[in-house]
Amino acid sequence: MLLLALARRLVPAHEAIRAGGWDLAKVFGTPRLRGRTLGLIGCGRIGSAMALRARALGLRVVFYDSYQPPGYEKALGLERAYRLDELLPQSEFLSLHCPLTKETHHLVNAETLSQLPRGAYVINTARGPVVDVPALRAALDSGHIAYAALDVVEREPLDDEALRKHPRVLLTPHAAFYSVEGFVEMRRKGAEEARRILLGEPVRNPVNLHCLHEPKCVLDHVRQGIQ
Repeated sequence: MLLLALARRLVPAHEAIRAGGWDLAKVFGTPRLRGRTLGLIGCGRIGSAMALRARALGLRVVFYDSYQPPGYEKALGLERAYRLDELLPQSEFLSLHCPLTKETHHLVNAETLSQLPRGAYVINTARGPVVDVPALRAALDSGHIAYAALDVVEREPLDDEALRKHPRVLLTPHAAFYSVEGFVEMRRKGAEEARRILLGEPVRNPVNLHCLHEPKCVLDHVRQGIQ
């Protein structure tokens, strides 16, 4: 949604008409998506879902994800970059789908932004601190980055007025996860996972096994669940 809204100049066109205008020039510069390259940082469940939708629009999709096994790209019909500096120079659109870790904190910074093609678009629906916002603002102001769409920011609620009012930034209030059905499903799955732990059954989505000490659930079952 954010990629299409940026590329098609949806918000400027809407706001111009609301203001009483009818100016086709508001969409001048809109690129044709077919044949353009979308770079993904992170290609897990969400990144791969993005990739499949982007391919349907005719985008060439390349991803960087050092945690996916060899051959993963072939299963999805995608292209793969094995280094970040291989991905960035070809990414006319860059979309982030990685978790926040020590490895990914401010992964998108002045140096990495400079490796993107001039006029690139940056979209973050992952975690706010993956992007160094002052560096992104500077890249936008210089024109090196054409547009940015952020569902997440480093400090929420947003307290960066320069970012809030930037004419080439599209913002949403950390809402990309939400749908009526998804909100119900999220709570149900959390409750079902807690029930499995209480019953000593294998859990399906453990994320902190390395932190557990003498856990009350049976670790052999947990490991079996991972496998």
